Amino acid sequence: TNGPVYVGAIICALFIFAFLLTPRKPMTIALVALTILSVALALGRNFSWLTDLMVYHFPLYNKFRAVESILVIAEFTMPLLAVLGIKYLTDNRANLDWKNVSRKLYIAFGIPMAICALGILAPGAFGAVTPQEGAALAQYPEFYTLIESLRLGMVRSDSLRSFVFLALGLIVMWSYLKSKLKANLCMLSLAALVLIDLY
Repeated sequence: TNGPVYVGAIICALFIFAFLLTPRKPMTIALVALTILSVALALGRNFSWLTDLMVYHFPLYNKFRAVESILVIAEFTMPLLAVLGIKYLTDNRANLDWKNVSRKLYIAFGIPMAICALGILAPGAFGAVTPQEGAALAQYPEFYTLIESLRLGMVRSDSLRSFVFLALGLIVMWSYLKSKLKANLCMLSLAALVLIDLY
């Protein structure tokens, strides 16, 4: 209704990194499970059995203005796990296998960067016009072409912007792992990048 929920490209990568890095403690499992649950519930009719279960059997759930409101959970759990992952990294720096940590870092940043690269090179893979819109615009081919072009351009530009932020975040984290940045400067740099990205 008001546009998509956005937690930030770097937060997404750090969330994956924290999940890969930290021990499978109840807190980590709970934060990941709550994130997945909130995303599944936000799918609404696209995941109808779960949505119907919540709407018809959980008190007050049907009072939500839009199913996407449940993403407020992910907006809390993803940054929290990302921060806990960085805390674990800095607290246990002396005891960690840095080759293993580096591999997990590359995986964590590589997954969202690959998705962004797909958005840059083939934005149509994410869809541009729904079948319903296509049927409604069938008699106006010039509008259909214009809308499709605008949306593909938005996907491409957003993917490029997120790719740049992810690359900068990866450089900051890599610099910390290689002892080229101290922990405080690493945290400040990440905080600044996340703030700019969210702004």
